[in-house]
Amino acid sequence: MKPYLLVVSYWGRPFHGFQLQRPGLSTVQAHLERALSHVEGRPVRVRGAGRTDAGVHAAAMPVRADISREMPQEKWFLALHGLLPPEIQIREMQEIPPDFDPRFHAVGKTYVYCLWLGPRSPFYAPFAAPWPYPFQKDLLEATLSLLKGEKDFQAFARAHGKRGRTRRTLSLSWGQKGALVAIYFRSDGFLYRMVRALMAAILAVQRGRMALKDLPAYLEPGGPSFPWTAPPEGLTLLEVEYPDRVVTDLAFRSFLPRPIECPL
Repeated sequence: MKPYLLVVSYWGRPFHGFQLQRPGLSTVQAHLERALSHVEGRPVRVRGAGRTDAGVHAAAMPVRADISREMPQEKWFLALHGLLPPEIQIREMQEIPPDFDPRFHAVGKTYVYCLWLGPRSPFYAPFAAPWPYPFQKDLLEATLSLLKGEKDFQAFARAHGKRGRTRRTLSLSWGQKGALVAIYFRSDGFLYRMVRALMAAILAVQRGRMALKDLPAYLEPGGPSFPWTAPPEGLTLLEVEYPDRVVTDLAFRSFLPRPIECPL
């Protein structure tokens, strides 16, 4: 039995998230385990670097699987992709140390939320939420500057099981390529649905549903919970960082605008 790291890309819309749930629900983990178990001839369990919500995508989700069948990587890819839905692709497969845990050994993650300005595009629609409203660059930079840094993001977390620490250090940047706008969120760890709630706050300020001056109240300890979350289809897990490597999809990165750092 050898531990392997699989780098998995998926389009999240058809799935009820990454993590295994009750029988009958289509999740990325369920499909991976079913395919691996079929090829191995025994039950195989996998462990991902985190969970993604229903409808959220991953450009590069690190997944650990312990397998015993000796087979060239090319044959593994052919066998697994013949069993997996077309929305799931295994991009890399490499042997890892026995004690490697893709979740607990991660030191940082980056998510990207994409907006398509104007009418929905048939080419970008699967990964970008439509934004038919005015896009105010200066207001976006002011909002990101207010949110970035070390803060308590409890107001932007949705209760999900045991609550851990809610103070995180968040880096934010953005870029634009034509009608495609990408907002990048990087942290050493994210709370449940934190990125979607922060994105909803950014969009609420953009649209005038909330004044920028009202946003700091949600960053105060014991402040109110932020009431909205952004649609899942614009959100993608872009990369996961480990002490000795960064797991990312360079092809997907090249499709995105280069990030623009916002001044504090």
